[in-house]
Amino acid sequence: MSNENDSKWSAKMLITWAILIDIGLLGCLFIMPLLRLIQDLFQLIYLLIISWFHSMSTIFRRWKNRLRCSGKRSIQHSRSSIFADTDLKTVTITMDRLANENHLLKERFDKLDEKYQRWIGDEQIYLLKRIEQLETENRQLHLNYRTYQLKSEKCLQSVTDLIIKLLFTQEELKKQCTDIHNAFDTVQLRKKVQRNESIPRNARSISCQFTSNSSNQPNRHTTNDQSTWFHRDLMIVEKDDLKMKIDQPTGMK
Repeated sequence: MSNENDSKWSAKMLITWAILIDIGLLGCLFIMPLLRLIQDLFQLIYLLIISWFHSMSTIFRRWKNRLRCSGKRSIQHSRSSIFADTDLKTVTITMDRLANENHLLKERFDKLDEKYQRWIGDEQIYLLKRIEQLETENRQLHLNYRTYQLKSEKCLQSVTDLIIKLLFTQEELKKQCTDIHNAFDTVQLRKKVQRNESIPRNARSISCQFTSNSSNQPNRHTTNDQSTWFHRDLMIVEKDDLKMKIDQPTGMK
């Protein structure tokens, strides 16, 4: 019995399944175009959604970029304003400092100019006095030079005159020396002659001594007088020569 029931149930199942398969096949024949239509609709919706997302993303990006640019501009403007304020303060401080320095430099320049003008005045006064002093010294030197020149000319003239006098004196001395030498030679010659004359007289006096004593005495006296005269003349000549020798160096001085 169980086997029969199983066979019945299996036949029923097969029939059921066959019916379902047929229905499915028939449904597939009707459902496939519908499914394709639904697929196309979903694809269209998907494309629309994607295009909308793309447009929204571009719009969002634009707004984002605008916000960034505006933020950067505002930041830059704020920074530039801050920098401008700080630069303005720095420039103001620098201008004040430079104005103070310029004022100090002007005061120093005025002081230096005053000192320079005073120094120029003092130097001009000193130089004028120095020029006057030098001119006075120059005039004095010129006068001294003229005086010295005149004295030199006088001295040269006196030296020239003295040289001329010395030359004349030398010539006179030469003449006097020549005369003295001539006189001395004459004296010597006279002495020789006197000696030569006295020798025979002495011989005569000796030979005549025994004959006449009275005649011998005058002859002897005469001989003594002649020798004394010659001796005196010789002494005078020697004195004159010595005097001329002494006077000659004094005249040279």
